[in-house]
Amino acid sequence: MGSPLPGLTPPNGSTAHAGEFAMQVSWSYDLDSGGQSEGKAGDFSWEMVKGGKPYLEPRDGAFYLAGNKDTYKSLTLEMLERFPYSRAAIGAMAVEKNVVAYKTRQGHFGKFLVVSSDPEGTRMNIQYVTYK
Repeated sequence: MGSPLPGLTPPNGSTAHAGEFAMQVSWSYDLDSGGQSEGKAGDFSWEMVKGGKPYLEPRDGAFYLAGNKDTYKSLTLEMLERFPYSRAAIGAMAVEKNVVAYKTRQGHFGKFLVVSSDPEGTRMNIQYVTYK
């Protein structure tokens, strides 16, 4: 589960919720709390097409590919608020090579990147920050 990180307070006074957690195929995740959610109630789910590749599917959230992994630290809340978010699914290859910006179902903005994953794509560890 995530926890507040000291020093991640955006200029507008919002606080950040951040951390790392492991995602597994067929589970829903809530990026406001930083972990699994019940049923399909989360911001997104990590899914896999039978015999195919995994993908990230928005539930009540939205996504935008915000650049390669080198841009993670430089993305500010102000930048995240301006992206054109979409409710389209994102394939595993794109997720693993880019920073994913998101808007949660509660209206908060954030970013995550894949820290590690298994070769089959059924599990991946992400680092995230949700600004509130």
